[in-house]
Order: sequence, then C-alpha cells, then structure tokens
Amino acid sequence: MVQWGGNREVLFKKFMKLKLVTVALFCATLAAPLAAAAADEYGREGVDTPEKVITIINKFGGWLYGALLALAVVFIIYAAFLFLTSGGDAEKVGKAKKQLIYAVVAVATAILATGVIKLVQILLA
Repeated sequence: MVQWGGNREVLFKKFMKLKLVTVALFCATLAAPLAAAAADEYGREGVDTPEKVITIINKFGGWLYGALLALAVVFIIYAAFLFLTSGGDAEKVGKAKKQLIYAVVAVATAILATGVIKLVQILLA
C-alpha cells in the first residue's frame, strides 16, 4: 500500500483546492474567446442590445460545442485503449464498455441539444 505521508483529510482538501483552481482556469480559458468575439465584432460600440448578446452566446455555444466534441473523441479513444489493454479481464472490459457508452451518450446528447435549439429557433421565427 502506498503511504501518502499525511492525513487523508489534508490531502483531500489540497486536492479539492487544486481541482477548484483547475476549474476556474478552465472557465477563464472558455471565457477568453467569448470576450474576444464580442470585442472583435462590436469593437468600441459595446454590447448594448439583446440581439448582440444572443449573437455572442451563439458564437460561444458553437465554440464550446466543437471543443466538447473533440473531448468526446479523446474519451472514445481512451475507451478503445482500455479495450486493447484489458487482456481479456472482464472487469477492465466492463470499464471500457462503460466509458464508451458514456462518451457516445454525451455526443448524442450534444447533437440533440443543438438540434432542439435549432428547432425552437425555426418554430419561433
């Protein structure tokens, strides 16, 4: 058994702080293209109408959609790696199957979500 050299609660708190910082940096990274799109498209005019806000949100949604699909591909490749390295172990094969199912469900949900958004836009237009 690996000794961590410390109290589990202290290590857990450090891990949670690291996780919080990572999530904050990730959100800041996602916000940067949104701010750049707003500045690029509207310049010094600013975002002063609801239509401009909706345009920026749609751009951000498209960018996020592409990033999430790329991430889903990474998880599908990871599931394939788990399959290949399972060596016939039923537990590892089961883990790989679950990983693959989760990735496929995530992709399907993302595609359906964008489809529903487009459908609502068409119906309301």
